[in-house]
Parts: sequence; structure tokens; C-alpha cells
Amino acid sequence: MRALFQIVLLASLAACSDADRWPIPPELDGSVHTDEAIQRAVRAAREAVLAAPASIEARLELGKYLAASDLHGQARVAFEQALEIGADDARTHAYLAVSRHGAGDLDAALASIKAARERAADHAPLAWREGLWLLEAGEVDAAFRAFDAATRIDPEDPVGWVGVARAALQRDDAGGALVALERARAVAGGPLARYVDHLAGTALQRLGRTAEAETLFARGEPQDFTPHDPWRAELAAYDVGVQGRMRAARRALRQGRAADAIAILERLVAETQPTRRILDNLVSTYLVANDLENAARVLERYADDPPASANTLYLEAVVGRSAGAPEAEVRGLLARSLELNPRFAPSLGLTASLDAARGDYPSALQHVELALAQGEPELAWLSLAAEAASRLGDWQRAVGHLERATKLAPDDASLTAALATARQRASAVSDR
Repeated sequence: MRALFQIVLLASLAACSDADRWPIPPELDGSVHTDEAIQRAVRAAREAVLAAPASIEARLELGKYLAASDLHGQARVAFEQALEIGADDARTHAYLAVSRHGAGDLDAALASIKAARERAADHAPLAWREGLWLLEAGEVDAAFRAFDAATRIDPEDPVGWVGVARAALQRDDAGGALVALERARAVAGGPLARYVDHLAGTALQRLGRTAEAETLFARGEPQDFTPHDPWRAELAAYDVGVQGRMRAARRALRQGRAADAIAILERLVAETQPTRRILDNLVSTYLVANDLENAARVLERYADDPPASANTLYLEAVVGRSAGAPEAEVRGLLARSLELNPRFAPSLGLTASLDAARGDYPSALQHVELALAQGEPELAWLSLAAEAASRLGDWQRAVGHLERATKLAPDDASLTAALATARQRASAVSDR
């Protein structure tokens, strides 16, 4: 009997020792507010890890839920633990790279993306992702090599060619940038195609081909470079909270996938008691997709419940203006929006545009500067403020707005030229 007791005790101690050797999975950070759906998903994923501590898949699932909710500090721990207990595939290293980057550790993120590339040398998004982060780190030559590798892996992926062009412009090789952009233009579509035109305009401006550059600037568009990365998109699928799904919709929109964004938001409306914020986001996305009919339908269906916000009235003004409503009607909606929130920047910005369109530059400047004072500057508003100030002969003021604009879009040669002109005019005025 005593021998049996000793055997049971030793087995119990061995089991405890076995459990203790596995790393403890990360918990939710209680100081960060998260949706209840996210909390439930993370708790369930963590319990699955505790129930099967040797399971690599369980730790990856936990990391994915954390990363998808932008909880990158905890996500990186889960992915590091998956590698520690035996994972060594490209996807796990790529997931860890995303979380290390999201946590602000660029050097560690670059080390992880390099490890991922070593294990999946034929996956172009890993190469151009490394190129983007190398540009962020100021390593232009290394970034160029990474983008070039992406184009050799998949010549039909425009992101690699755009990356080559960006690196070439930073190396003062405008001719090389144009060659790469011609390849990108052949395969790019949507917002990325407009960005290609903008970069090509910059390259032509630097080569002294001003007329051609102006044509491309007119149809191009400077924007955040947010390419679609299929492995990163896998993480987004784990964002189960309302806010996360709205983030996923915004991410899809930035990548030119308006249909995907609309699908996400329409499901949210169908599956929840939609808040005004969800509805406003859906209307905004319809507008990006040039679907005025559905935008107007949602605004009409939910006209009073939930109560209209300042943003709702602004969106009604945008829809009305796009549909050819009288200016007085549009201005009435904007006035009501500003009654609810006198500092609502989009309504101030649209009011400024209407003022400028009828030549009322003092009012336009007043409204757009108030819009700019509310937070992150919009490039279009800075350009409008500079135009209004220059029309009023206030060149020093125009210089200030253009200096801010060129910081947002340092590759925009048209802004750089406008700033140079404004500085000359301001200098001439001060010399009188």
C-alpha cells in the first residue's frame, strides 16, 4: 500500500513538473478597454492553452485574437511562446513580426520578417513588407533590394513595383522610379492606381517634365500606403468585437476594397442594434464606393432612430450635394451639424469648400482654419487654406499651411513648387 502511495505521489509530482515547464500564456491587459466579445474570445483561447499547454495551435489562436484586437504587447508573447515550444514556420514568424511592429519594436519586427522570408522565399508580400519597414527605418538601399526581390517573386503584384519606385525616388533616381511605375500601372487598380499616378507625377517633376507631371497630379492622389497583405488579413478575421470589425472595414477601405468594407458593415447592421456610429460608417463607405442610392437609403431608413449626430447631418449634406441639391439645402444641413457640434471638422471643411467655390475667401479661410484646429490636418484642407490665404494676399499665412502640407506629402512636387512660390511672394512683400 505504501509503495502504491509513493507511485501515485511521484506521478502527481511529475505531472505538476510537466505543467510547470510550459510558459504561462498572456492575459488581457485590464487597463485597456475591449469589447465583451473580444474578452470572451481571448478568455476561451487562453483556457484552451491552459488545457493543452503543449499545443502550438492553441497558442497561435490566442495570439491571433490578441493581435487582431491591436493588443500587440500580449500577442507577441503568445507568438514567441509558440516558437519557443516548437513552431518554426513562416506564418508564425510573420505573425510575430506584425505584433512586434505593432508594439513599436521595429528592429525586432525586421528580424522576424527576415526569418519568415527565409522560410517562405516565394511569398512576395513578405519581401515588400520588409521593404516598407526598412524604409521606415531609413535603410533605403536595403529597402530597394527587398522591393526588387518582391517584383522578381511576383511581377503581377503592383506593391513591389510601387516600393521600388518609392525607394528609387529617395535615392534621387527619378528615371528608375518611372520605369518601375510603368510596370505598376499595368497591374494596379483602385486607390493604388491613383497613388501610382501621383508618384509618377513626382518623378516627372524632378526630371523637369512639368506639363506631364501636372497632368498626372490632376488625376493622381497622395495617400497612406496600405497594401493588402493576405497573411495579415488572416489576423483581421479574428477581430470579433464591434470596434474591431469597424477597424477591419476601415482597413479594407484604405486598401481599395470598398465592397469588403461594405459587407463587414452591413453584417454589423444586420447582427446588432446598430449605433449611429455604425450607420454613419456604412453611409461613408457607400459614398466612397459612389453608391449614392444605398447611402441615401440608409440615411432615410434611420433618419430619427438612433438620433442624428453631427456626422449624420454632414453625410446628408454630402449626399445632397452629390445628388445636385440646392446649395441652400446643403448649407442648412451643415448649419444643423455645426449646431450639434460647432467644432465638427468635416462640416467646417465642407462649408469652407462651398465658400471658396463662390469666391468668399475670407469665410473659407475662417472655416477651414477652424477645421484644421480640431486635430490631425487633412491635406485637402491645408491646400484649401493655402489657396484662400494666397487669394487674400496673405502669403506668410499661405507659407505656413503649405509647410504643413509638404510634411504630410513630402513627395508631392506640386506642393513643393507652390511652397517655393509662396515663400518668394512673402519675401517680396516683406522687402517692400
